[in-house]
Amino acid sequence: MLRAGGEPEGREGLLHGQRWHVEAGALAYSSALIREPLGDSEDGGRTFAVGRDRDQREHRYRDGRDRPVSHGPSASGGALVAAPPLGTHHNELHVPVFVGDVREELDRILSRYPTKQAALLPALWMLQDARGWVSEGGIEEVAKALEITPAYVKGVVSFYTMYHQHPVGRHFIQVCTTTPCNVCGAEDVVKSLLEHTGCGDLGLTSADGRFTVVEVECLGACGFATPIMINNNFVESVTPESVSRILSELK
Repeated sequence: MLRAGGEPEGREGLLHGQRWHVEAGALAYSSALIREPLGDSEDGGRTFAVGRDRDQREHRYRDGRDRPVSHGPSASGGALVAAPPLGTHHNELHVPVFVGDVREELDRILSRYPTKQAALLPALWMLQDARGWVSEGGIEEVAKALEITPAYVKGVVSFYTMYHQHPVGRHFIQVCTTTPCNVCGAEDVVKSLLEHTGCGDLGLTSADGRFTVVEVECLGACGFATPIMINNNFVESVTPESVSRILSELK
């Protein structure tokens, strides 16, 4: 269970709506626990950056991967598109990722592994962090950097659900809908998220390219239902009524 620096181990003292920031890169390739306060939220909860070795917990979700993404109006009336990632992500897929400082970081990671192939997972995290998803061109770039075949990289990407094989919104929202959270109203949280984001359905991206909402089986916070993750930010005790405020704080 993730713990914020300075907080009691038993999660005592957590405030309603507390946020945790999980550094994907640190989870993928760092053995050190990173504890860094990022600030306070309006409801009194604190935001922390925390990272430790990934526990390989699989997050399964309906992400539209096996069905076409709608480019027309949804049943709820929202226009749904598979928009490319926005913000800091590289939309120009021909721009290399593993150059300069990123290449130096990859080399540092490679020095920790017996073979280049063994560093495939963190390399994919670096690619996705830069571009927002793992494209066919990205797969080829990773394969070249690690001196392995694109087919091998593709097999790994298709196995793990945390790698996006199509563009997603700038804010990728995962909602826990497993049994404890469902009992506490997770389905209503999902409905509120779909309504306020304009996504219309799980796995689809809003017309403005800002949001994608998906389900996950467990975020490990059953006592603080309903938890969601927005990119790498963990938000606990979300209710249908708090969704609007949470989304309004996103840039």
